[in-house]
Amino acid sequence: MTTDVSRIELRESSGPVSPRYRYALRVLLTITGDTATLTWTRDGTAATNGERALTAEETRALLDELTTLGLEHIAGDFIGDKRANKGISLNRVELTRADGATSRCDYLLTSLEDPDFGPRPVIERLHALAASPT
Repeated sequence: MTTDVSRIELRESSGPVSPRYRYALRVLLTITGDTATLTWTRDGTAATNGERALTAEETRALLDELTTLGLEHIAGDFIGDKRANKGISLNRVELTRADGATSRCDYLLTSLEDPDFGPRPVIERLHALAASPT
């Protein structure tokens, strides 16, 4: 298990699109000791939000799963020089360790269409937590 993780945060948005397709998503997993709190907020047409405490067993299973999916390798700027473009959404996953060190992955929504995009499995799992937090 990734025991030195204290926080995992996903922030994603649709960018400037028609209001019927616009959304902003935030998933935050805060780990304290052996347990965690999952908080999610999705604004837009499918708005939802909530918070749920995870047991030690659920926390361990989720961190093990995220580690298997590549959590330890969340890092990199996959936006690069496109950052200056207008009309794109800037998205990120950030991992904070217990010692305060962070690693961050910045990505475009189009990155999620690439089967070779390394952070994709972790991002998809975090999406699933917001869609079905139980």
